[in-house]
Amino acid sequence: MAETNQTSRAKRASSTGPRSASTRSARRAGLDADFYAGLLRIAGLDEGVASGKTVVARCAPDERRSGALVELAIARMEASEARTLNTASAHHQTCALDREALTFRTALRLCIAWIGRVMLLKLLEARLLVLHDGDPTYAFMRSERIPTFADLDTLCREVLGNSAAEGGTPRRHPHLPRFDGSTFEPADLVEHAITLGSLDSALPPHARNTATELLDFLDAFEFGFDANADANARTDKKRVDAATLGLVFEKLNGYRDGAWYTPGSIAMFLAREAVAGAVLGRFNRVQGWHCTTIDQLSESIRDREEARAIFAALRVCDPAVGTGHLLASALDELLAIKSRLGLFDDREDHALAGLRLEALEDRLVVERANDGTRAQQLRIDAALYREKRAIVECNLFGVDIDAQALGLARLRLAFELLAHAAYDDEGAFATLPNLKAHLKQGNAALSCIAFDAEREDSTPADTAPRVAPAAGSDAFEWQREFPAIFVGDHASKGFDAVIANPPYIDSERMINEGQKPLREALTQRWPSARGNWDLYIVFMELGLALTAPHGTMAFLTPDKWLAKPFGAAFRSHHLEKIARVVALGRDVFERAMVDSIVTVYRKSGTDCIETARLEGTTLTPLARVRKRDLEAPWALDALLSPHYAFVQRLIRAHPALGSLLRCENACATSDAYRLAPLIDEAQEGFDARRHYRVVNTGTLGRYASRWHSKPMTYLGRRYAQPTVERSRFAATFANSYRTRADAKKVIVKGLTHLHATLDLAGDTIPGKTTLILCSDDENLLKFAAAVLNCPLAGFVTRARFGASSYNGGVAFTKAMIDALPVPADAGVRAEIVRMVDVLLQLNQSGNRAQCEALAQEIDFVLYAAYGLGEKEIALIESLGGRR
Repeated sequence: MAETNQTSRAKRASSTGPRSASTRSARRAGLDADFYAGLLRIAGLDEGVASGKTVVARCAPDERRSGALVELAIARMEASEARTLNTASAHHQTCALDREALTFRTALRLCIAWIGRVMLLKLLEARLLVLHDGDPTYAFMRSERIPTFADLDTLCREVLGNSAAEGGTPRRHPHLPRFDGSTFEPADLVEHAITLGSLDSALPPHARNTATELLDFLDAFEFGFDANADANARTDKKRVDAATLGLVFEKLNGYRDGAWYTPGSIAMFLAREAVAGAVLGRFNRVQGWHCTTIDQLSESIRDREEARAIFAALRVCDPAVGTGHLLASALDELLAIKSRLGLFDDREDHALAGLRLEALEDRLVVERANDGTRAQQLRIDAALYREKRAIVECNLFGVDIDAQALGLARLRLAFELLAHAAYDDEGAFATLPNLKAHLKQGNAALSCIAFDAEREDSTPADTAPRVAPAAGSDAFEWQREFPAIFVGDHASKGFDAVIANPPYIDSERMINEGQKPLREALTQRWPSARGNWDLYIVFMELGLALTAPHGTMAFLTPDKWLAKPFGAAFRSHHLEKIARVVALGRDVFERAMVDSIVTVYRKSGTDCIETARLEGTTLTPLARVRKRDLEAPWALDALLSPHYAFVQRLIRAHPALGSLLRCENACATSDAYRLAPLIDEAQEGFDARRHYRVVNTGTLGRYASRWHSKPMTYLGRRYAQPTVERSRFAATFANSYRTRADAKKVIVKGLTHLHATLDLAGDTIPGKTTLILCSDDENLLKFAAAVLNCPLAGFVTRARFGASSYNGGVAFTKAMIDALPVPADAGVRAEIVRMVDVLLQLNQSGNRAQCEALAQEIDFVLYAAYGLGEKEIALIESLGGRR
C-alpha cells in the first residue's frame, strides 16, 4: 500500500533536473572526513578493525597523546581508583574484562557524553548568533572565553543541568537558555565521580589545555542548519549540521553488539518506504479509500483539517533505535510527505505556502524560488519548529537496550529541533519537549507483547510466551510503557510504521558471549526463532507484532534468511506480509561482508512479492511474483535476480538433474579430518592397485582433475601428488566414504565455481567441501559432467540461490545441483556423451587447446538443446565466464 507503482518510485528515486542552491548544498553535505578524524584525534581514539568488525579503540601506546580526552579521563580514573560506574558492576564485569579494558570502556562512554554536551552547545551558539544578527555576546563557545575544562564544565552545567546557580550563586551566562541535560546521558554518567571539570588536574605540566584545542578545532567549521547560507556567512569553512553530528555519534557509539553504521542513503530509503506505507495505510483505513500513491492521496483529500488530524495520529517506531538515525530520517520523511499533501498548519502567516520540502541525501531541504528575506527565513523556521516538535512529541517512538545510545538518540532529535528554535512573543527561548517520553530503555525482544498467531501451527508457546526470570529482568513492557498505542479496538492497535536496522548476532556469537539463557528465552518467546537463527529474525518478528493491522514495516538485514534454513520458520509464518524485497548489494556497510536487503512488509498482507535493486538513488524493478505460485520452503532469493523470468522458463521447460541421478556430499566433516593423517606424497609414482588419488576444491578441473599438475593444500599441508594407501583407507573408513571412493562418479567443486571432474576408474578420494554424483552408467556421468561444466549451470545456480553467496561466490549444495535443468532429448544426450569421449582422449594426449575448444563446442550444443537465443547465450557467456 505504499507507493506500489514501481515506475513512479523509480522516477522519484532517480529524478534529476534543476534544483535550488539549497538542494545542491544538501547533496554535498555529509559526514566530513576531516571533522570526524579531528574529533578522533582530540579524543585520543582510533578507528580500526577487530575480528572483521569496525571498532573505535584507544590509540596504540606509542601514538597516545597525554592530553587527549580519553587519556585524561583514564588518568583521573586511575588516580581516584574509580574504575567502573559502581562497585557491584565492577566486581561482576572484571571477571570478563581485564581492568584496563574496563577502564577504557568507561572513559570512552564519558568522552562520548562530554562531546555530546559540547556539540549541543555549539549548535545552540550557531542558532543564537543567527537570531541575534551575529552579536558576539552569543559567541560563547570561543577558547578565549572558555580557557579550561572547569570553565567548559560550568557552562555545560548552567545550560544543560544542575547549576550552582540553583543554590543561589549567580549564573555566569544568564543570557543563555537552559535545558535538561540528563535527558541525553545515562543516569550513572550524569553524577559520575570523573567530571569534565576535573580533567584540568590531569593535564601535563605547561601543556596547552585540550579544552581550548577542542573549541578552536570546532571554530574552524561553520555550524548551522539552513543549507542556504546567509550571504554574509563565511564561505571558507566547511558546514557542520545536525545530520553530520548525528552520523558522528552513530559511528562513535554504533560499533557495538552487532550494530552497524547505517549509510544515509539507506536510512532515507527505509524511512521513505515505511512512512509512505504508513500514511497510505492510515488514511485508507480511516477514510475507506484505496490510494496506492501519495499523489493519489493528495488528490483525494478534500477536508484539510480532518486530514491533519489523521496525519497527527501516525505513530512510527524503531525497536532497535540506537543513536536515532532512522527516527531522524523518518522525521524528515514525515515532513516531506506532509508538504506533498499540503497539510502544514502554519497559522495565519502562511510561511510555508508555496514551499516544497524534500528529504534528499538524508537531509531535509526547503526549496523555494528565491532565498527570501531574513524575516521570511525566521517565519519559515518558526513554522518548521512547530511541525518538527509536534512530530517528535507525538509521532516518533524508540527502544534500545543501550542507555547511552538512547541518550544520543534524544540528542539527535534535539539537534533537529535546535535547527529552527527561536524566542516566543514573551522573549523566552524555545524549550525542548520531553524526549524521554517516547524513547525508552529496555530489551525490546524480551517483551510480552501479544502478536497475531492466526496460523494452523500456532501453539500455546506462540500466544503465551514464557520468559525465564533471569533473562527477562530487563524485558521491555510495550503495553505498559506505550499504553496509548496498544489500547482501543484491534483495528488501530500498534504502530503505523516500524523501521529498523536490527542487531546482527548469530547463534555462535551469542553462545560464546555467555548469552545462552537469553537465546533459550527468545526461542521460547518467538515462533520463528528456530534452528541456527540470527538475532535479527527475532527483531523482524517483534516488528510485525508491533505493527498495526493497516501498518507497514521496513527492515534492513542481510539476505541470508531469504533462503537459509534458519529463515524457513519466519518465511512460513509471515510470507503473506512480505510486500517487497530490495537488494542493496555488499557495499552497504564498512567491512561487513554481507549482502544487504531492505524488506517491506504490509501487515494486512499482499498477493504478490515485488523485488527491486537499489543502486545509488536509482530503484530498478526486478520481478513481481504471485505468492500462490511459490512453493515451500518459500526460498525468495531467486526473486532478486534480474534474470528470474529467464531462469524460471528454463526450469519449467526441462527436467531436473536430480531426476537422473542424485548429488551427495562427498564426506562428513569428521571424515575429512580423519582423512588428513592418511595423506602422503606419491614417492614412486601413482599405482592404482595400491593407492587412491586425493583431490579437493583446489585441484578439480573441468572434466579432468588437476592432480599432479597443481599442488593440493589440505588442512594447512601442501602436497604435489597426494595419495592414500588403499589398505589404510579401508581400515579407517568402513562407512559410505569408502564406497564413494571406489565408485564411478563425478566430483564437483563445492565453492565459487562449478567444476565437475570425472572419475570413471573409481580411484579418487574426494576431499572436504566437494560434492559427488555416483552411477555405474558411465554415459550418464559424462552427460552430467557436461551439464555441470557448462556456464549455464553456474549462471542458473547464482540466479536461483543468491543468498548462498560466499565471499562473492557461491557455496554449492547438493540441492542446488539436483535442481539444475537438463535437456531431455535422448539424441542430444548421446551426442554430448560422444563429444565428452573425444575430449577425454584429447586430455590424455595433453592437447589442452583442442580440449578447451571441444569443451566450448559442448557448451554450445547444450545451449541449443536448452533453446537459447543469441542474446541469451551472450549473457550467459559474459556472466557465467569462459573459465
